[in-house]
Amino acid sequence: MKLTFFLTVLMVGSLHASVNAQLRLTMNLGEANLKEVFDEIQRQTSKTVIYNNERLDLGRMIKADFNDMELDAVLDEVLFGSGMGYKFVNDYIVIVPQKEEKENFTSQTVKEKTIKGVVKDEEGSLLPGVTVLIKGTTIGTATDVNGAFSLNIPDMKDIVLLFSFVGMETKEVTLGDKTELNVVMELAEEHLDEVVVTGIFERKAESFTGASVSMSSDDLKSVGNQNVFQSLKSLDPSL
Repeated sequence: MKLTFFLTVLMVGSLHASVNAQLRLTMNLGEANLKEVFDEIQRQTSKTVIYNNERLDLGRMIKADFNDMELDAVLDEVLFGSGMGYKFVNDYIVIVPQKEEKENFTSQTVKEKTIKGVVKDEEGSLLPGVTVLIKGTTIGTATDVNGAFSLNIPDMKDIVLLFSFVGMETKEVTLGDKTELNVVMELAEEHLDEVVVTGIFERKAESFTGASVSMSSDDLKSVGNQNVFQSLKSLDPSL
């Protein structure tokens, strides 16, 4: 009984790999980098390419002209010399070191895991609407009103999650064996360009052609507790 089950899994896994490998692609990108090639593969196959960009040089240029070529042949060619291989995991193409590519295929075929977590700010307030993405892909979700999220991903140790939110520093978390996360996001340091206040809107200083006056907070404090217009007039009568 156990032997029959093992053979069934092996046959299904092999069939799944064969179907993926026999997908055919045509692309005429000329000289393109790996990121552009992966994007085109995703567009033509509807499969998401997952990779660790710390192990793979996405800027490496290759000649990406393929005419009705099987997917596995395209991947073999674009990854040649990179030290990386690939595995088909359900609807993903996972780019892995070549030594991992040679591991038993059936152990990697259908494994997925669910990652759950909560995202807060530095003061402990829950953050709804935080974008959570697998790095290098468009696979992701967003936190709910309670700052919680849940995401199904391939069971691969190298996967990195990106957390982004307006006004916060983008945070990267390497999953490893973790399935539950408590993420704390920090406020981003904002740096504003010099602007000129014209009365009805703001304009960058370099694009302003009229006369302007620079005033510091100390200048405004020196004229006493007046309304802002009286303060400005005291400092420069032309206003």
